[in-house]
Amino acid sequence: MLDLDHPMTQHIFAASGAKDRVLQRAKRMTLASSQQRLKMLEACGADLEKMRQLNREHFKASPFIFEAIDELEAALQTLAALKKGAIIEDKSNGEGHCPGCGTQITKFKTNSLSRAYFERTKHLQKEDENFMESMMPQPSDFEDRWHIYCDKCLDLIMPALGKLASPEGFCTDFI
Repeated sequence: MLDLDHPMTQHIFAASGAKDRVLQRAKRMTLASSQQRLKMLEACGADLEKMRQLNREHFKASPFIFEAIDELEAALQTLAALKKGAIIEDKSNGEGHCPGCGTQITKFKTNSLSRAYFERTKHLQKEDENFMESMMPQPSDFEDRWHIYCDKCLDLIMPALGKLASPEGFCTDFI
């Protein structure tokens, strides 16, 4: 369990956010055309640099973390270049097979808290009289979310993401 009062907590959360944004882009990359993959790869650059900066400034310039970020960047480049950069199909709708490797696309729906819930509750303070009651989600606070990606292609980046999440990495497994 992460200690919210620990001085490293904000940096661990920042690393987790950057890592999660890369993961979300990578999921979309698995379904996109090569042209779109290159744009998403470029967009990942800012988050990769953010992770490098966090490592330099707050994680003692860990060689392990730098290597994991480099591995993640290389894996993203591999993902972007599948089929020699000649993928023209976009399978973002989740129908059919992956344009990169030909396996069946993973597509499922979850029901989770919406952004509206977090907007509604972000101003609340523990000291507020009705804090617990106000924090209780209402049925309208939930929304369906689709998860669509190629599991096999996503496996290209998962080892590096696992290293970054580990205790030797940014410790985001504990969030």
